Amino acid sequence: MDKIIQMLMEEQDMEYAQFHRRLVPTIEPESIIGVRTPILRKMAKQISKDSICQEFLNELPHKYYEENQLHGFIISEIKTFENCIEELEIFLPYINNWATCDQTSPKIFKKNKDRLLPYINKWISSDECYTVRFAIGMLKVPMAEGLEITRKTGGENIDDVIMRYIKFKTNKKKYRKIWRSCCNN
Repeated sequence: MDKIIQMLMEEQDMEYAQFHRRLVPTIEPESIIGVRTPILRKMAKQISKDSICQEFLNELPHKYYEENQLHGFIISEIKTFENCIEELEIFLPYINNWATCDQTSPKIFKKNKDRLLPYINKWISSDECYTVRFAIGMLKVPMAEGLEITRKTGGENIDDVIMRYIKFKTNKKKYRKIWRSCCNN
């Protein structure tokens, strides 16, 4: 989307781009424009109120790292659980780095912990490295705080979800390479 790319280019900091390229080695260096996170968060809030927002969210895959960051930040601002999940499910397979994965953190999830668990269960079983990483991140405190270990949610309790994670982590033959690229960042 040309308007958004133009906005990003106007905020480009070449020194920051050089620095940031070393932090995110799993993506092509030329895909990093060099826009600082606070600026991206501010832009995401502006875009989420603009008529171009849905068009931007529908335009996947993105060319630039910062477009993915914006996408994650916009999803993080969505006010309804259902819409947030819908957009997140579309976006998760396109996440290609630890920063976008870890910084996508929908605020609405804090109020919907029980409703989130079945999705975490689904994501943790994914073959996509960063989808699994995202699911694990959603189990971390304070997101999972308050979930009762024995309470059933979505057909499985949190113990089953955590055991699936442990099984994933320890199945070295199939997942060693994926696990290293995903979780050593």
